[in-house]
Amino acid sequence: MALIDKIENRGDHHIKVGSSNNLVELNLRETEILLTLIKTSQFKGEDVEHLYNLVLKLQNLYLTYKK
Repeated sequence: MALIDKIENRGDHHIKVGSSNNLVELNLRETEILLTLIKTSQFKGEDVEHLYNLVLKLQNLYLTYKK
């Protein structure tokens, strides 16, 4: 069993983010998986700013689920 499976209150709620032309739908588990993959990956310096912006968006989505 993976650590991510031990997280409580995973829920399957979906939050839609974006405009009608650019719609993304992620549930809590998918958001946690993406954040975990980013955490365990290595990136080049040139990717840091883009990665920071992406993680910020994912973190805000994650915190929305936790409310």
